[in-house]
Amino acid sequence: MPASLFCTLIVYLLGRNLLQLHGENADLGAVASAFSFMNWLRAFSTTTGGALGHYWSLAVEEQLYAFWSLIVLAVAAWRSTQSVPKVAAALLVLSVAWRTYLWMSGADAHRLYNGLDTHCDGLLIGCIIAGLQDKLAETGISRLWPVAALAFVVELFFFNAQSRWLWLYIPAASLTAGLIVSCAIAAGNPLARLLAMKPLVFLGKRSYSFYLWHLPVIGFFFASGISRSLWILPSLVLCLILSELSYRLIERPFLQFKDRPAGTGIAAA
Repeated sequence: MPASLFCTLIVYLLGRNLLQLHGENADLGAVASAFSFMNWLRAFSTTTGGALGHYWSLAVEEQLYAFWSLIVLAVAAWRSTQSVPKVAAALLVLSVAWRTYLWMSGADAHRLYNGLDTHCDGLLIGCIIAGLQDKLAETGISRLWPVAALAFVVELFFFNAQSRWLWLYIPAASLTAGLIVSCAIAAGNPLARLLAMKPLVFLGKRSYSFYLWHLPVIGFFFASGISRSLWILPSLVLCLILSELSYRLIERPFLQFKDRPAGTGIAAA
């Protein structure tokens, strides 16, 4: 959260013109990013959010995590935490059914792709995996790593957000991501060993910051009028530099608070 707020502030102060691409409201885009409602802004209006438009996915995450915390507490009080994966699975089915209904009713791709209610598949699958994490190794799911790898390649080259098969693409991509994560957790397979390689672990730790900065950087070069072939490599390098700085100076220091024992610091005083 601190890293995303810092990125929003910098883009707003130093690059308001990036937020105003296509005549969009820079102030509204910054507020939507800071207060996590960019997804609904994109779902029910013609705005894209400019250089902060990618914050729609962060907004979906923040909103689901807020609701999910309450759901877990309610389920744990009502029955037990062992029922949490079942509740997540039920919500997943409801979301897919609701999205399919909206698609068949003529809802446009922006509504389906950006809404929390229509694009929470991946997060709910993650909740299911988290609840069943200790049992994954016993299921033999690691043997499905070739299926996960093949599905990833197929979706990478043949699926896109504007496809008329969007209603199918979202759950397919989410299931593939869930299968990849499950294989990685179960370990003992080539896919898990690949993802455990130091270069990929290094990039994975900085992937959040890279995601934050990639669109502002692309927007900057795009607005400069320079030929795309000339700025692809520099933009990649700049994204890597900014993500490294963000990880070291913002993310890592704040993550240390998560591991601090209770009763230390100001609270103890």
